[in-house]
Amino acid sequence: MAVLLGGLMMYGLQPGPMLFQQNPQFVWAVIASMYIGNVILLVLNLPLVGMWARIALLPFPVLGPLIVVFSIIGAYSVRYLLFDIWVALIFGVLGYFMRKLGFPIAPMVLASVLAQMLEASFQQSLLISQGSPLIFFNRPIAAAFMALAFLSIARGIWSELRERGLEVAEEDKD
Repeated sequence: MAVLLGGLMMYGLQPGPMLFQQNPQFVWAVIASMYIGNVILLVLNLPLVGMWARIALLPFPVLGPLIVVFSIIGAYSVRYLLFDIWVALIFGVLGYFMRKLGFPIAPMVLASVLAQMLEASFQQSLLISQGSPLIFFNRPIAAAFMALAFLSIARGIWSELRERGLEVAEEDKD
């Protein structure tokens, strides 16, 4: 959902109910493309379902390199720059280590999509307040949301520390 919202905002479209009134041709084009895509998938997948199922039986030493090759081709085909391949490989390695170390990947993807909008809104808020970060606490609703955000972060840190403390206590018993 965040990727979709980010994509719409990148193209200057404001997501929400007003999108139907301001850009009805875009909305109906998206809906029509979904119908057309589903029909094409139905036509292609019915005769090819056996082949798609057999792909799942391929051993990972064969399937893994194929996935990497197609990912590299896809990254290169967007702008035809070697830089895009390196970015894809670096983030692939980063994602691999995040998974091995137990970090959730979804927040990282969400942050990379929403970071630009968040930064622009943050800068706009600071410009309105002439550089004072107190703008985020002046109104009761804003202060409540900031308090909830801080409590959420504190609870996450506290539960992580408590979990590690229990692991250390269990190791001490053994």
